[in-house]
Amino acid sequence: MRICFLMKSIFKGYKAIRGLWRRVKGPAIPFLLIVFCVDIAFGEKKSRPQSSAIEGYVHVLWKYDFQEKVVPNNEFQLRRACIKFRSAISDNLLATIEIDCGKAKFTVKDVYFEYRVNRLLNFVVGQTKMPFSREEMRSCNELLVVDRGEVNDIFGDYGYLGRDIGCSVTGDLKDRFSYGFGVFNGSGDRIDGDYNNSKQFVERITLVPVKDLTVGINSTQRNDSLTGEVIVAHGGDFSYQKWGATVEGEILSGNTEPDKTMLGYYLVGLYRVGRFEPAVKAERLYPDSKETGDYHSVFTYGLNWYFHKNARLQANLVTNISPEQETYHIFVIQAQVRF
Repeated sequence: MRICFLMKSIFKGYKAIRGLWRRVKGPAIPFLLIVFCVDIAFGEKKSRPQSSAIEGYVHVLWKYDFQEKVVPNNEFQLRRACIKFRSAISDNLLATIEIDCGKAKFTVKDVYFEYRVNRLLNFVVGQTKMPFSREEMRSCNELLVVDRGEVNDIFGDYGYLGRDIGCSVTGDLKDRFSYGFGVFNGSGDRIDGDYNNSKQFVERITLVPVKDLTVGINSTQRNDSLTGEVIVAHGGDFSYQKWGATVEGEILSGNTEPDKTMLGYYLVGLYRVGRFEPAVKAERLYPDSKETGDYHSVFTYGLNWYFHKNARLQANLVTNISPEQETYHIFVIQAQVRF
């Protein structure tokens, strides 16, 4: 009887907290930001050996689409305008909040706590990127070309990669091995929570077998929201850097339906010459891996200009090829500044 009474009390408390959160979740995020700012300005530093910090970046883009039917065919965009707040609560506990004001909307990107036991064992709780796909996990400030690409976008649309709410375990060993395992809602970056009972499991391992070469493998699984059947995605990638040159590639495969699989891959190469870095990227996506005649190819020809240690200018000519439509081109220039 005491156990039943205790369980009922816990359940009632959970419902009360959940109801309270639904009522205050609007002002909760601004309140957390204010707490971070106050901590940075007036917080006691004796118990915080790692100081709190604010950093950010702005990406402004101009795009010209050569398709005749597109209106407008050219436009300026405030692509990203992000501010990140980081605070060391103790030697082992860190808190991070990142918000984005780009594209004329307010978006919460990262909100998480990280507890560092040691270099090999870290616990992360909150909203952050799931450990899946080399290209997705790369910061937007470090992208080799302006956009991550068609393959990344499609796998993101199916929920296999990107940000989500959950918990994960990460770690690395002497820069030769790293891992990340996590359990997430499987509903994307929805601050208000999940919308079904299933959860998404994500695993990634990265190895450095020889100097200058990094190899990664990852996988993710969840139950389909309509059929309840298990759907999965897998992938492998590599990065090789030598003498100012960078070559990277990745292949991803995932279910669009329990009995249907899509396949995508890309290869990109760059070479740094002083402050300039020409780049070429080729990618292809098969919506159905069994239908090899149905595909979408994208070729990107770019140039990166690092005119300041915290700023760069990227110019890309993107060519889209598909058997079902005419070839078309898009020209993009993007300026990036970090502070």
